[in-house]
Formats: sequence, C-alpha cells, structure tokens
Amino acid sequence: MNQKFTFTKVTHLEDWMSTSYSPVNSHVVAIGDDVYHDHMFYEIAYVLNGQIGHVVNGMQMDLSAGDVLFLRPTDKHIYLRTEDNDCAHRDIVINKEFFEKVCLFYGENFLSEYESREMPLKLSLSLDEIEIFEQELNRYGMILQNNDENKIVTAKFLLSKLLSYYYQHSVKQSDDRYPVWLNRLLEKMNMCEYYKAGLPTILSFFDYDRSYMCRVFRQFMGTTMTDYMNKLKIKYVANQLKLTNRTVLSICHDAGFSSVSHLNKLFKKIYGMTPKEFRKK
Repeated sequence: MNQKFTFTKVTHLEDWMSTSYSPVNSHVVAIGDDVYHDHMFYEIAYVLNGQIGHVVNGMQMDLSAGDVLFLRPTDKHIYLRTEDNDCAHRDIVINKEFFEKVCLFYGENFLSEYESREMPLKLSLSLDEIEIFEQELNRYGMILQNNDENKIVTAKFLLSKLLSYYYQHSVKQSDDRYPVWLNRLLEKMNMCEYYKAGLPTILSFFDYDRSYMCRVFRQFMGTTMTDYMNKLKIKYVANQLKLTNRTVLSICHDAGFSSVSHLNKLFKKIYGMTPKEFRKK
C-alpha cells in the first residue's frame, strides 16, 4: 500500500449471484473490473495469473499471482486495469447470511475480528494451492448442475477451506510471543485435516524430543497437547452438528475419535450434553 486515491462515485452491487440454492458462486474476471464499488455480499478474490494494480478503501494494494484478498461488504475497491493488462482473477461471491453462519466454525469472535480490520487481509498462496482450489470449485459447479443434495455441504466446505487460511494467519499473528516451532505446531493442530491422523502424525513434522515439546506446550498453553487437541476436535464436532445434517457417527470418524461413546464423554464434559441433545437444542 503506498498511494492514496479518491473516487467521487461508488457503485453499489446487490447480491444477484448467490441464492439459497447456491450460496457460494464464482467467476473469472479479466475485463470490466475497473469500476469503484462495494457490495451486499462477502467476496474472496485470488489472482490466477499476472499482476494488477488494485485500490481498496482509497489505498493502493497491488496484487500478483497467488495473492488472496478477503473483502467485506463495506470495502470499496477497484482494479486499475490497462489495455495491455491480461491479468485474470477469480472472484468468489458468498451470501452474507451464509458467510456469517460458516464463520461460527472458527469461534464466536472470528467474524468480529474479520470485520474490524482497517483494511481487508491479503495473503499469498502457492500456485499449486490455487490450482487445488480451482479443482474443488469445478467439482462444486458439477454438483450444482446435477442438483446434488450435497451442494450446501460442499459450499460450506469450500468457504471453510478459504477461511482456514485467514484463521491460520490470525493465530500466527496473535501468537508471536511463542517459540517458532510452537506457532507451527498450533497451526497444524488447528487444521481439521489432521484430526483423524492425530498427534503422532502432527509431531512427526518436528525434530524435537516429544517430552520437551509436551513440557514447553504446557508451560505456554496451560494444558496438555491431548486436552488442547480434544477441545479443538469437540469444537469441530459442535460446528458440524450446527451446520450440517451429517450423522454423529460420520462426524465422530472425521474428528478422529475412536468411538461415539468416547466422543459423548468428552462432548458432555464441555457442553453438558451429548452431541444428539446438542443438535436438537
């Protein structure tokens, strides 16, 4: 961010793309994005190729391939496109109510932190990570065309995956007081893809002695690795119960619990009720 811009006109875009049938929608843009605007929806955009000038809330924030921008409805922005610029970006439009529901997965304060930033967050992903997400979006498009009953669940998965990058960055920024290896460990523990694999797999990424890691972890976090991990997994289960219609057994398996009875015991300890009772309430 370097130069400040002033625009006399702001175009306001209604939420014309997302519907209850398709709360997440996207398109690739290579022209026609040089209008200063805000919108009724949330938008996550990433650059597929090239680089382009970009202004958000009057401040310059240039983008290049792999950059991801997390835009809020109140953000006003414009791409500074020239005739010889062939940069393309993927714009992912998310229904406001749907976005706010999925944010609950990351905790009660996640949305307020997301909204309260002075400028939208910009992150950089590898082109391989972008390509993997492009493939997921293509599969989502096929599900929509076939009117598959999994369309809402898939939309939640896609949005959760994008927000996981934001969440990991937030954890890293807020925990600079921790040793570098502990920050990396916390990032991996917060990634739901490691829940089923468990702590042994996560710890295999580190060359430190396990007893040393356990001791330092408890010193900084005030709890054991196992208890910390179990709380994360229980929070994941709770949000799956809120946001999906999946069975308790299926959620239990994905969260890495050995049995539903073990899940019930830990879940009741935190929420004071079983997963089934929690879902009904």
